[in-house]
Order: sequence, then C-alpha cells, then structure tokens
Amino acid sequence: MRRGDIIMILAVLAVAVTWLVWPKSLEPAAMAAVLVDNEEVATIDLSKDGLYPVQGSPGAGILEVKDGRIRMQPMERDICPAGICCRVTGWIESATQSIICLPNRIVVSLGQYDDLDFITS
Repeated sequence: MRRGDIIMILAVLAVAVTWLVWPKSLEPAAMAAVLVDNEEVATIDLSKDGLYPVQGSPGAGILEVKDGRIRMQPMERDICPAGICCRVTGWIESATQSIICLPNRIVVSLGQYDDLDFITS
C-alpha cells in the first residue's frame, strides 16, 4: 500500500464515523425523563414551556422548559452547594445531554421516548 492509499482509507473511516455519530448528537430531544433516587418521577414534554418542581433529597429543584430546552433553576447553596447542575450545566436540548444533581439525587435525561427502542432488565 502506498501512502496515498492509507490516507484515503483513513479519510473514508473518519467520514463514516462522523456520519454515524454526528446526527445523533444534534438530534433535538422531544421529552425529558426525570429520575430521583434512580426512579422515574416525571416525563416532561419539551414542547410545552413551563416550570416543573421536582422533590429531590434533601431539597426541591425547579426545572424550567423554554423553546424546546430544559434547565435546572438555581437552588440555595445549602440545598445544592456546588450548583453544577444549574450554574455550570445550563440549558440542554440534545438527546445526548443530561442534567445530574448529585446532592439532590436528581437526573434529567433527554430523548425521544416515542416508542421503546431498547431493552431493560
């Protein structure tokens, strides 16, 4: 094999991997699943703007939905000391993103959730 052949093969592989990964990372999410202590407590439609309270442990958080995006509103420092879930994560909208609030044990994961396309056990 010549050097040009190797470069062509690597280029084709790079395009193939990008084609497989890229569309899924940009796919807008339709729904948000809200879990507290690893149990689903709510499913939120991201097409409906509003505020959604979530009771975590030890405190409550408020999820804000606007323009197909969702975020955790800032919480008091005694409930969520670092504030990573609200101040650092910010708005999420892609099916590959999630919000994780460790002190309150709240997880928000995005996806389509129209029909079951995976198996759980």
